[in-house]
Amino acid sequence: MAEKSEIKFEQPSASLLLANKNLWLVLLLIVLTTLSFGYFFLLRPRISAITEASQGVEEVQAKEAEVKALIQKVTDLEYQFNSVKTQRNNDLRRLEKIIPQNPEIAELFVLAERLAINRGLILQGVDFSQEEVALAKTDSAEAEGTLESGSSLNSISINMSVAQDSELIDTSNKNPYDLFKEYLNDLESNLRLMDVESVNFSGVEGGESSLTMDFTIKTYFVAK
Repeated sequence: MAEKSEIKFEQPSASLLLANKNLWLVLLLIVLTTLSFGYFFLLRPRISAITEASQGVEEVQAKEAEVKALIQKVTDLEYQFNSVKTQRNNDLRRLEKIIPQNPEIAELFVLAERLAINRGLILQGVDFSQEEVALAKTDSAEAEGTLESGSSLNSISINMSVAQDSELIDTSNKNPYDLFKEYLNDLESNLRLMDVESVNFSGVEGGESSLTMDFTIKTYFVAK
């Protein structure tokens, strides 16, 4: 009989057997190595770039906020300046009405007559012949524009005469002296600066001739 041939299998090496036994550990090392490589060479640079871009955006936003705050501050300062300028102009216009640039005698006459009519009185006479008296003179415009350089603050005395309206004497329930007092208060309360210097009465209350009040007022104006 022929001899049976034996089939021999080559035994795997020890290292291969060890790798086979620890296949899961090898796979884990491969995965970790791949992930580390991807993180350090691919993901990390992108994260750094995104972080730098975010920081750049934050810096831009911070600078934009500073610019907006600066613009708002300039706007507020401009508003305050315009408010102060408007208030100053209003004060100057009011001052010009209190102490005008000229005597404005015609305007005084119209005002005195209108106030007299409102009190049931008649303006009988006005005398503006009094001499103007210089009270002050400026050499420079240091009064914030209230007086121009070389101008002077003058006063002028005005003599006036008012009487009760004869048509209203019987219908008026007020004492004529009270009417005269209210009329003088109206003159002094007017926006233009006026001072009552003297008051005289003539006639007889309830007599044939109506009671008349003669008075002198002083007003002021700026003359160059």
